[in-house]
Amino acid sequence: MALGNLGSRAIRARLFHDITAPRPEDWVTKLAGPVLDSDQESETYAGLGNIRGVSEWKGKRMPHDLRPVEYVLRNQKFSAELTVYGDERRRNKTGQVERRIGQLTARVNQHWQKLVANLLNNGATNLAYDGVAFYSNAHTENGSANQTNIVAQGGGADPTAGAMEAGILNAVEVLLNLKDDVGEPINEDVTEFLVTVPIPLLSAAAAALGADVIVDTAGAGGRTNVLNVLGGLNFTLAWTSRLTNAARAFVSVADGQALIRQDEFIEITSKAENSDYEHDNDAHEHGVLLSRGAGYGSWQKSSQVTFS
Repeated sequence: MALGNLGSRAIRARLFHDITAPRPEDWVTKLAGPVLDSDQESETYAGLGNIRGVSEWKGKRMPHDLRPVEYVLRNQKFSAELTVYGDERRRNKTGQVERRIGQLTARVNQHWQKLVANLLNNGATNLAYDGVAFYSNAHTENGSANQTNIVAQGGGADPTAGAMEAGILNAVEVLLNLKDDVGEPINEDVTEFLVTVPIPLLSAAAAALGADVIVDTAGAGGRTNVLNVLGGLNFTLAWTSRLTNAARAFVSVADGQALIRQDEFIEITSKAENSDYEHDNDAHEHGVLLSRGAGYGSWQKSSQVTFS
């Protein structure tokens, strides 16, 4: 969609089109699912516990009440701005304006990555719906024994491909072993996993997920990469410089249930033709105002791996 002219209406239309256009599924979607609609300051996400598994008949039916679960996610306001200068309008420097519109659009579209990365960065302290840290070894479900979604992996803070392979495998084992509130395996049928790493762990993670042969120590013979022979399990690798701990990776079920994200509104406004701003500055300003939130969903869907 090219700019027909440099008027404020055309620029606002271009911004709205680019910001709201459907985007291909990315690593954020695999963690947080689609953006949910919100129409108030906060949204309460109410869920129900799980149905008991099939059991032996004991002469009568054993009814089971579903356990309610709630999580409140508040919206926050965010903004971004674009300035178009008078000379650009008068000299029809459309290419320059389009370039900065593209930059502003990219910043808005990257905002979900920023919010979701912050959730991962702070998951060891911020609380999940059960009242303990999202990444914790003290999760309980309906009075169950403690369950964990954290992995402490040896091999050093700068892991080899072998140590990364072991860390990912241990995290998968943790996720597959988790039980729901009626004691049934919650991830029993899962086959798709997302491995999210900071940039310093990218090469090790790429080798652990892609190499057919793993060499554990220098000069040693190679061995078969266990991750490549796990029948029926598939892995997607994602990386972001927004993760702040260079020795920490995240292995998650890629079904969009680990985190939650919601949008209340996206507004695009302008101080443009005949405004005081134009008079005082010989410029137009276009702003994007967002009200949205991102929060923690199901802790059973994500695990944190710390290398040391």
